[in-house]
Amino acid sequence: MPDMIFPPLRSVHDFVSASARFGLPDSQDVHKWNNRVINNLHYYQSNYFVLAICGPGALVWTHANVKRWSRSTRMGTCSS
Repeated sequence: MPDMIFPPLRSVHDFVSASARFGLPDSQDVHKWNNRVINNLHYYQSNYFVLAICGPGALVWTHANVKRWSRSTRMGTCSS
């Protein structure tokens, strides 16, 4: 099996920046949209991988903590 080289993680600012560096392509040009999506997935693939792994885990962890906090406040045992 050939050696796999993973692309580097891009900075959070670069990944979720509110200001787009490029304008939206013409909505009528499907080829440009496809090209843009493919390039985005290639450039940020490590970030998307980390998000796909950590995102659901964070949701489960948060949900479990909310349920635990809710249960402890009903019983009057909240220590905060």
